[in-house]
Amino acid sequence: MNPAPPPPRLAPPPVLASRRSPLARVQTEAVAAALREAWPGLEPAFLWQRSTGDRVLDRPLADVGGKGLFVKELDAAVCSGAAAAAVHSLKDVPTRLAPGLVIAATPRRAPVEDVLLCGAGAAGFSALPAGATLGTSSPRRAAQALRANPRLRVVLLRGNVGSRRAAVGLGEPGDGSPTRCDATVLARAGLERLGVSVEAPGHAVLPPEESLPAAGQGAVAVVCREDDAATRERLAPLDDPPTAAAVAAERALVHRLGADCHSPVAVLAAPEAAPGSPGRWRLRARVLSTDGRRCLAAERTCDAGRLMAAAEDAAAELLGAGAAALLAEAASA
Repeated sequence: MNPAPPPPRLAPPPVLASRRSPLARVQTEAVAAALREAWPGLEPAFLWQRSTGDRVLDRPLADVGGKGLFVKELDAAVCSGAAAAAVHSLKDVPTRLAPGLVIAATPRRAPVEDVLLCGAGAAGFSALPAGATLGTSSPRRAAQALRANPRLRVVLLRGNVGSRRAAVGLGEPGDGSPTRCDATVLARAGLERLGVSVEAPGHAVLPPEESLPAAGQGAVAVVCREDDAATRERLAPLDDPPTAAAVAAERALVHRLGADCHSPVAVLAAPEAAPGSPGRWRLRARVLSTDGRRCLAAERTCDAGRLMAAAEDAAAELLGAGAAALLAEAASA
């Protein structure tokens, strides 16, 4: 009598690496839910980690390494095989990935705007009183705030969404922050993913004209090994081509400038809202001095297929106008 054949080997569930913050968990669980929908029966597992950016909160990010502080431990887990993929806020991802890694999916982008949070209420930067403290760790946000209102005093404020809301008197009990300030700025996407209404008192959505977002803001990146064909196949249905095209152009501009996600650079590629312009896209970019007094701007409109060329062209214009010198000053500040 022949022995029974061994049972078929089941592929192990894909492990998704993520930070432990509430926002990172929400984003990663959304990716897991999309995978379950695309591949019925698939049940992702999770690897929750603390990044360098999460551990060091008392210094500006540039002082503790700058590039990749929120992603490098997660990407290392992917490179080592401990995880199949890592889920990141795309604005935290350096424009040059670690060798052997690729962005395999960028799900549909959430709203891109910044939101001003102020316990006393304020409709925008210019509505804050003279001497008001604005807490942020973002040179981009600080520079645009100071450009709109030079009377502000910018102070370092880092931490998760809850602790930063608490710092301006809008957080829930238990979200205490060691820093108190009059106002701060958070991404609309992160607030809404955590169930915080931007219509609530003390919250004001800032139009891009006042606070142009960071490259990739509002988007999530799912990173895996370039040679991992099985994981790339699983992730492919999660990718949203218009989002991927927009954020690729934004990141290309930042890379061409020699900047990173901690530079005072803002850029947004979005469909043109003007009537009679179907299929047209608008790309806007700014490079600022840290005090906001100098601002170089470039803008292009183009068809979707020309976004990368428009980004390269806008970056060349900014460099020709002196962007490299502004970025060098900001890096040494």
